Amino acid sequence: MVTLVLAVEKMCSPHIATQRYGAVTNLNVSAPVTADQNPARRPLTHLWYANPNADKRKPGQDLFIAAISIVYDFPVATLNVRNFEQIDGYFPLPGVYNY
Repeated sequence: MVTLVLAVEKMCSPHIATQRYGAVTNLNVSAPVTADQNPARRPLTHLWYANPNADKRKPGQDLFIAAISIVYDFPVATLNVRNFEQIDGYFPLPGVYNY
């Protein structure tokens, strides 16, 4: 669980990771806190929310799926590979298949 949360925090906003998985405390690791500290995140910000203009913004799922794929070294099979190809450009995925 801790590894998954750290992967999600590395790929997206720590705020979203905390909303999704709850607070993780007592970790002896340093993870970036803001997008300014990790420039690799900026091009993926459009994936943070499924619809950023909605009244109730819900987090997008592709970053979470990619984080799980990286942590468990499991390829992604999807009908829409576009977002995963963008993620793969910054965080290598074990494989992306158009299924």
